Amino acid sequence: MFKETKIIIIGAGAAGIAAAARLMKKGLENIIILEGKDRIGGRINTVEFADNVVELGAQWVHGEEGNIVYKLASPHKLLDSSKCFNEYDKHVFITAKGEIFSKKESAEAFKIYYDISENISDDIYNSESYGEYFMNKFYKIFDENPFTSRDKAEQLLDWMHKFDNSIQCSDSWFDVSAKEINNYWTCDGDLVLNWKDRGYKTLFDLLFKISNTESNLPIIEKIEFNKNIDNIDYTSNNNIIVKTKDGSKYIASHVIFTPSLGVLKEKHAAMFTPLLPERKQHAIKGLNIGTVNKIFLEFPHRWWPKECAGFSLIWSKEDKEEFIKSYGQEYEWLCDVFAFISVDYQPRVLCTWIFGKFARHIELLTDNDISDGLYLLLEMFLSKTYNISKFDQMIRSSWYTDEFFRGSYSFKSITTEKLNAETKDLAEPIITADGKPIILFAGEATHEHYYSTVHGAVETGFREADRIIDFHRTRGWRNGFDKLERPLSASNQKISRTKIVIIGAGIAGLAAARTLEDANFKDYLLIEAQSEIGGRIQSAPWNKAWIEYGAQFVHGDQSQLAQLCYKHDLLSDVQCRDGQGIFIRNNGCKVDEALVEEIDDLICNTLEDCEDYENKNIEIGCENIDAVLRNSLNKHLHKKNDPLVIRTIKKEIFDWNIRFLAIDNACFSLDELSTKYWGKFKFVGGPEHLSFKS
Repeated sequence: MFKETKIIIIGAGAAGIAAAARLMKKGLENIIILEGKDRIGGRINTVEFADNVVELGAQWVHGEEGNIVYKLASPHKLLDSSKCFNEYDKHVFITAKGEIFSKKESAEAFKIYYDISENISDDIYNSESYGEYFMNKFYKIFDENPFTSRDKAEQLLDWMHKFDNSIQCSDSWFDVSAKEINNYWTCDGDLVLNWKDRGYKTLFDLLFKISNTESNLPIIEKIEFNKNIDNIDYTSNNNIIVKTKDGSKYIASHVIFTPSLGVLKEKHAAMFTPLLPERKQHAIKGLNIGTVNKIFLEFPHRWWPKECAGFSLIWSKEDKEEFIKSYGQEYEWLCDVFAFISVDYQPRVLCTWIFGKFARHIELLTDNDISDGLYLLLEMFLSKTYNISKFDQMIRSSWYTDEFFRGSYSFKSITTEKLNAETKDLAEPIITADGKPIILFAGEATHEHYYSTVHGAVETGFREADRIIDFHRTRGWRNGFDKLERPLSASNQKISRTKIVIIGAGIAGLAAARTLEDANFKDYLLIEAQSEIGGRIQSAPWNKAWIEYGAQFVHGDQSQLAQLCYKHDLLSDVQCRDGQGIFIRNNGCKVDEALVEEIDDLICNTLEDCEDYENKNIEIGCENIDAVLRNSLNKHLHKKNDPLVIRTIKKEIFDWNIRFLAIDNACFSLDELSTKYWGKFKFVGGPEHLSFKS
């Protein structure tokens, strides 16, 4: 059973909810949102922890001018500045031996970092990677103003590398394209605005709200949770079929796809039928998504100074080597933990970030492994100066191993540049010949300039909703896709009167008309929408003969239709061998005919048994034909115990037959075919594939 709707939005993150809000505010409410998780938000994940909430995903509103999220939140006084994050002298830079850098050194390090990262100069185009550009700039500034020793400068540069990776979401800043980085636009204003004690989830309250009222859009009612997308079939330009892993099926006119670039990288080849256009596949391959994870620690009391913004961990090469030698390679991930940062509105909580390969690695570790490692790190760096207490609880993100994300957010890499992969190709909708957008793409990775941000994601949701709205507006549609109708007055209508109206001049309509004619009944009218008769019988001349776009064979020679055809000598003596012929594997080798016949017999016998289930009222455990056939194949393979290569070939022959049967039964897949009702179809008898003469 298919659930029909006009628009399906896949994903209830910032882009998906923004698209739904835009559509519903325009009165287009015939939508369904399919969400893989059991919550809304996507990569916004506000959770209760310690004294109020923490953000496992997006944390700050980045900028004010031109930022749609700021525009929505600002009138309600929902935001506050995390200004201490950028107050350089409130960060403690400390070594593995517990030695604290002077405030002058730490402040200068922060200042240099932001001077370079926020004031990109034209000579960046002389560098291949952002890392190369940054290092050249850093040493140039340091050589002009050596604010500390060269050894310490190198250690600080290593810290900047880690800090920058946590921002760029890269494994290394040498992976980040220097030439592409200027495509990212920064919104003017405060770049680290927090949501006070309410959390980023407040954004959804703003999107749900109907302007100037106390009412909310019923978006939550449109969401179906725990829906893991299996396939999106856009073979038909008019009806897109969406299937989920739990067996649910949907039909829609438009699909807005909002999951992450990571999901597309992993699943696009299997998820879309047909395959996505080559340019879009190229963009998916060339654009990058990385992993950054956060770990929050709640302590029984705040043991660090109230004015302290956090601790930046500085490793020397020697300290790192000694640490790994002492504790083993399994603790190497701790060397990429570069800071413990104070959390706004959470006086007893510290947060640490970890990026790249070790961010992915620790997702496989237990909570105890991580807790023990982080406490070891705190003790090693800070116990000489602070009276550290053990933390009471820990909570962490896992963006890479989660199949609904496969990463944190996107960035432009050296690969992006070398492959000339473009965001616009990822964002480009799939459009029919008449201009109808059927598959639309939204999400932060599809934004040309605000990729990696929530405001970018929201803008893309609005963009794709507007694309659908504009398409239908230009075609005179309104109010949730109700067609505009102009009533005709009786004076300009020609009224025909008749006893019987037959609607449709296909074979059934023509047969009805012929029966009336044979009974000498003339007072009827046959109405046909097309410009020709035939319906789903459509013959076309081709190469001095005829081909059939629709019905092709007369099935059996005992029917009234067959007898009529024989009477007028319309049928050929040549029997069509439908579904037979030479079978070729993808390696070019011909398949043994005996194997083809063996699997064909297996399927035929199984389907004949299915007919008996109806005729003899026999119960069967499998409800659909697909399950029955696959069960039969598995029993056959188990019984035969063939060599692996033969088993593989048999499975390939079986899969071909499954596809053939799907065509033969005009279904999307055989799991739609009822086992119980299979036997209700009756064959009239005789040859099943009689063809017409040319």
